[in-house]
Amino acid sequence: MFTNLYKRFSELWQQFLESRRRGAKPLQRPKNPYVIGNVVGGGPGFVGRTDILEGVKEQLRSPQQHAIVLYGQRRIGKTSILRELEAKLSKDNCQVIYFDLMGRAASPLQTVLSELAEKICSKLAVKQPELGKIEFHAWLASIVNEDKFTHSSLVILFDEFDSIDAPYAEQARDEFFHYLREKLLPVTPQKLKFIFAIGRNISDFQSALVLLRTMNSYHVSLLNRRETEKLIRLSESNNSLRWSRAAIEKIWELTHGHSYLTQLLCSTIFDQLWAEPRTSVPVVSRKVVEEQVAKKKLEKLFEKAVSVLEWLWEGLPPACKIDAAAFAELDNRSVSQKELVEYLYRSGVGIVVSELETAPKYLKDWDIIEGDEKTGYRFRVELFRQWVKLHKPLKDTLQKELGQIRVRAQEYYQQAQTAHQNKSFDEAIKHLRNAIQLNPQFIEAYQALATVFQDKGDFAEAQVVLEKFYSCCPDMARFQLIEFLWKQAESSTNRKEKLEWCEKILGYDPNHANANQKRKEILLWQAKRFEEDEEYENAMNAFAKAGDAKEVSRVWRKSLWEQYKMWVRAVIGFIAGLVLSYLLSQSPFVTELVNFIPWWVWGSLLGMFIALLVVIFPFRKSPRKRL
Repeated sequence: MFTNLYKRFSELWQQFLESRRRGAKPLQRPKNPYVIGNVVGGGPGFVGRTDILEGVKEQLRSPQQHAIVLYGQRRIGKTSILRELEAKLSKDNCQVIYFDLMGRAASPLQTVLSELAEKICSKLAVKQPELGKIEFHAWLASIVNEDKFTHSSLVILFDEFDSIDAPYAEQARDEFFHYLREKLLPVTPQKLKFIFAIGRNISDFQSALVLLRTMNSYHVSLLNRRETEKLIRLSESNNSLRWSRAAIEKIWELTHGHSYLTQLLCSTIFDQLWAEPRTSVPVVSRKVVEEQVAKKKLEKLFEKAVSVLEWLWEGLPPACKIDAAAFAELDNRSVSQKELVEYLYRSGVGIVVSELETAPKYLKDWDIIEGDEKTGYRFRVELFRQWVKLHKPLKDTLQKELGQIRVRAQEYYQQAQTAHQNKSFDEAIKHLRNAIQLNPQFIEAYQALATVFQDKGDFAEAQVVLEKFYSCCPDMARFQLIEFLWKQAESSTNRKEKLEWCEKILGYDPNHANANQKRKEILLWQAKRFEEDEEYENAMNAFAKAGDAKEVSRVWRKSLWEQYKMWVRAVIGFIAGLVLSYLLSQSPFVTELVNFIPWWVWGSLLGMFIALLVVIFPFRKSPRKRL
């Protein structure tokens, strides 16, 4: 507290002394040190990015590394970094060529190479090659193998590299990427280096993924707190503005290190404070900053940045735009994933597609929001949130972007149809999965995906797809799913598997005649086999499932007999022993034995012996193997 008061007093005292020294004469308006819209690399306005600059320089010194990717959201400062590298690398005995690919998407390969050759010739002061007689990569190899490159290297900086990925020029794009990968990159890697700047995540740049994924990359993000303060205090280097700590803190809250918006806000404050003659150097307070973002002045501030903010917005995928608009309307606070989904439902999203659920991760990677699922998400740059809230309301964004999502899903579907016709099953599966991810209610895509898996012979995956289709559109999926399951049942040679298929069918359609009939046949066959093997409990269960109550009753009676027949036979055997002993007692041959031992005694012993034999040696059939 006392430190801030002391600093404030010092600032006021310096103003007082300066005004006295100048005799209260008006000061000449100084130059605005804040650069809006133009590249600042290579000049005094460039601030920060030390880690990226040093990392790139270190990578370029390595003989094994000859290509690097810089990626980050639009207007984050990638071009300024390239220009700063151009200035710094030139001092490190490197020949640096900056080449902007913006606007060259539809240009033929030879045109692009000719323009690049012209840039190289101008930089190196060499004769323009006749590309009709010599190939560009061969000419470039001859250049870097000259004596002057013995201890140096040629570095080509490709700016806006992803702008070459235009849907209306796919052939030119593919030809250019193929030439880079097969011809240009292998040219003397120790002496020829490349740096590519792209305005998207590398993983989203599908057409160039094979080319870029093996390269080292650097994410160009927002400036950190120290770098942002240094950028704000640029005006103190030419003594045109002084900044209070509270004012710097407020700008950090609003821009969070976004270099363009920080420069824009500082420049606007500069113009306001120097709009009239001053007798002393203005000191920017927190109140001055807050006045610039008040409702009346905020719209004017956004008018200056409209092209940049619109360009940044248009670089987001449709699902990310929808989520960003929702986050913006939920104010500058942490919002959980659950709260976001509920808000989207209330705002009219019929079904929250998977892309809407995964979009927060993309927005976080792209520095639009910060946080995680556990703590919630919030906008990183408050000024951008306010612009989205004012100019991209969720209602309008939904109407426009959901349509775009469906259009993209349809494009994937059409590509899959073509691939399927060409027997490119894996490619068709990839396109159809993309279509379903964009639109989980895309009925034709589900049907086509199941068909592709069947044609490929992957019936397990076909079943998974159809069951997932049934879970979201049961009425539309039921017929195809049941037809698929019945084909599997008919083709199976194992009765147990055939029964399982039939029961799955009946789970979706209890009245399916063929499945009911086949199931009953299998169950009756199983029941008879169980009965023959004297597994009466299983037999009764099988008859019950088959709906044959009479057979259940018959097997139950039979099971009772089988359960107690041993004891019945034992009793009969005992009685038979008694009867036999009595009959023998009447015979004259055993008179002496009977006189010695009563017939009923040795008859009982004989009966127990017979009963014991029946118990110990029951008659059983050997069980049969069931299929």
